[in-house]
Amino acid sequence: MFSYNNEIVDAVFSVSSINKCMKNIYEYIELPKSDRQAHLNLSEPCIERGAGSYYFKGLLAHHLDTTVPAGHKIHLCHACNNGACGNPNHMYWGTAQENRQDQVTNGGKTIWERTVEKYGEEEARLMNARNGNKNGSGNKGKSKSEAQKQKIAESVRLKWQEKRLDTNS
Repeated sequence: MFSYNNEIVDAVFSVSSINKCMKNIYEYIELPKSDRQAHLNLSEPCIERGAGSYYFKGLLAHHLDTTVPAGHKIHLCHACNNGACGNPNHMYWGTAQENRQDQVTNGGKTIWERTVEKYGEEEARLMNARNGNKNGSGNKGKSKSEAQKQKIAESVRLKWQEKRLDTNS
C-alpha cells in the first residue's frame, strides 16, 4: 500500500496480471517474419552499448510489448547485422534458422566456410568424416580403417606441434 493524494491505495498486483497485457512471445513468434519486422527502422544509427544480445532481450520485449523468451529457441536477431547494437528499432524476434539465414545472406560465413578458414580444407574434410557427417567424404558412422586412424592421429599430432611452437615463440 502507498499514499496517493492522501488516500491509501492498494498497489499489489500479480505478475500474471501484467503478463496478460503483454503479447506471449511463443504466440508472437508464430507471426510471419514480415509482421515481426514491421517496426524496423534501419535509417536510424546503431547504438553500440557493448553488451551481448542476452542483455537486449528485455529491451526488445519492452519495446514490442512481449514477454521475454526463456531458453534458446527464440533468438534476438539484429537486422543491422551488428551484434553490439542495442537500438530496438534494429532488432526483432526470430527463430534460430532465420537468424542463421540472415547472417549468411548478409555476408556471414557458413559453418563449413569458417571451419575451412580455420583448419584448411583437408583437415575440415577429416573432421567432417570423423563426425560421420553425410556431406563429408568419411565413413558415415562405420568404423575407421587403421590407415584412417593413423592419418587422423598424425593430423592431430601436427596440430599440437604447431600450437606448441606458437606458444613458445
